[in-house]
Amino acid sequence: MKILQYFFKCLICGSNCEHERNKSLQSHQITCPNCGQYRYQTKNKDALRKMDGKQIVAGYLFETKRDKLGVLASRPDLDLSIMERISQDGYWPLTTMQRLEKVLLFLYSLNLPIGTPIPYSKIPPSAAYARSTEERNSIIAAMKTLDWVKERNGMFSLSSFELTIPGLTHAEELLRTNIDSTSVFVAMAFKPDLLEACEEAIKPACLACGFRAQTSSDNEYNDGIMDEIITEIKRSKFVVVDFTYSNNGAYFEAGYAQGLGREIIRLCKKDWLEGLDENGNKNRLHFDIQHYNIILWDNHADLLKKLKARIRATIPDAILED
Repeated sequence: MKILQYFFKCLICGSNCEHERNKSLQSHQITCPNCGQYRYQTKNKDALRKMDGKQIVAGYLFETKRDKLGVLASRPDLDLSIMERISQDGYWPLTTMQRLEKVLLFLYSLNLPIGTPIPYSKIPPSAAYARSTEERNSIIAAMKTLDWVKERNGMFSLSSFELTIPGLTHAEELLRTNIDSTSVFVAMAFKPDLLEACEEAIKPACLACGFRAQTSSDNEYNDGIMDEIITEIKRSKFVVVDFTYSNNGAYFEAGYAQGLGREIIRLCKKDWLEGLDENGNKNRLHFDIQHYNIILWDNHADLLKKLKARIRATIPDAILED
């Protein structure tokens, strides 16, 4: 039996939404104006409601709620593990500047005539990865200091504002950085076991999610290899880095991608990390990356499964089902 309720509170962002409960399956489907559609099981309700960092999940759902045709997309079941992966990954939450740019791109996507007043209420807090309307207002005020938005009629009130020409220009510059790219750059040591893992697990996982992965060894270059690597990272939607063997090139490429604001999915082979180096010392990852949510993998099947799950939890526009 299904029961449809209106003006139910969204479990993630707190907005009024439609709520459909399936009593026989003990499941709930939410249609939220901010987060789109998602499902959860009754047994997970209390844990999801009490979870910290829900504004990050709300922002992720808001950003990915529509497919390329603008249709409200159906979401998979949310549980605590999926929400924690989204909220704890290095890309979420965004830096303050990236949050400002997310709001700018959202405003640009509205395709309003120049000078059109934009009410604050037009921007849900989830569009800014904000915890509240007050935090959203602070983000818009910060956009004013960058000259991306300006006051209406000489008053910067909490009612409306408008985009400026510098704001529109910066939005178009951001859109030229391959936000809609389907390319993925893979950085790793060129060791036989890792190259095999790339072919058997990394590339298939990316392809299953709608992306094409490649390493710097997949192409022939006329110019310097480092220039081409930098170009490939710029073209990429996100970057996959395997830190097995502590390859210096992988660390450099991860740092460069992070500086560009690219999402980075970090991997490491479990048996190497638990083993010893040639001097009998335990293998270690550099302390700068130890706090990230690194995928530790045992074999190709394990890596394929874990990488698909991470891509689908964190990358906008990923195909969500095989």
